[in-house]
Amino acid sequence: MRTAFLSLAVVSLCLVTAPAFAQQTPLEAKEKSVIRFDVNMDKIVNSELGKQLDLQDKMQTLPGVDPEEMDPSSISRVFGSLSLPDNVQAFQGMGPGAALPMELFSRVEFNNSESLSGLLKKMSEESEEVSIGGKTFMKQTDPDAPEGMLAQKIDDKTLEMGTEKYLTRADREVATDGLNKAWKMTPDHAVRIVVDVDGMAALKEEIIDMVAQTQPNAIAYAELLNNITNLRITVDLDGDELLTLCATGKDEELAEEFADGLDSLLMFGKMGLDPARAPNEEAASVMKKIGDALEAKLDGTEVSIRIPRPEGFNEVVGGLFPGF
Repeated sequence: MRTAFLSLAVVSLCLVTAPAFAQQTPLEAKEKSVIRFDVNMDKIVNSELGKQLDLQDKMQTLPGVDPEEMDPSSISRVFGSLSLPDNVQAFQGMGPGAALPMELFSRVEFNNSESLSGLLKKMSEESEEVSIGGKTFMKQTDPDAPEGMLAQKIDDKTLEMGTEKYLTRADREVATDGLNKAWKMTPDHAVRIVVDVDGMAALKEEIIDMVAQTQPNAIAYAELLNNITNLRITVDLDGDELLTLCATGKDEELAEEFADGLDSLLMFGKMGLDPARAPNEEAASVMKKIGDALEAKLDGTEVSIRIPRPEGFNEVVGGLFPGF
């Protein structure tokens, strides 16, 4: 039986102002968040494509979530951020009851107070109250739950979950300077994910070393991470640009190398979008326009891939996934 905590965590991952405390302990560099995410479910389900696919109703039966504990369709937005450990081995110790190898927080906004009230009632049955810095939090009593995870009600429609070091910060200033700078460059689309690549330097180098040992043919692509300072991804189901992937190069030469490497990778994507394999002419047209857009654009140190939302895209997707 999944707990209410776990149900909420599943939704936060599928998708990703507290009162002041007397003292704010500065975070260490490795504790600062390097990934930030924002999933606006209202924008997604109310988009033309969302309506066509009936996503609002589909959300009520989201896999992995017990509808008796929480109605996922009542969630309007999920956002937060997290740090990353210095090495891959830290993830291998994420067993039942173990401490998480990162700091994180996730705020969940509901579109009605009843949904949150019902969820809090269920959560209270599976947790105990703890007082930290004059604030009361819920802490799971399940021995298999991640150690140190807390939750708190912000208002009648907002719940927050996360680790103590993040949730007990009144200012919520938990991000690296690089992540904050990159976030400001990101448009307010339905889905936003930003990574401070420079901020995860130690983990990045270990990942590159692992690729060199296990997939030597792919090492050139892995090393492209050394060329950029950040990575930004957005999805906008109603906009002219359906998907954007942007990165900032460390200098213009390294940005150009990164763009060239992306173009090499994108060749595989273009092969998978062969219009000749489309089920009909409308789908072929959409596939061709998306395939033609699979090209890295370079503007100084900025590299971007911008996938358009071609005319007829919604109808083609709806046809490909009837009864989704």
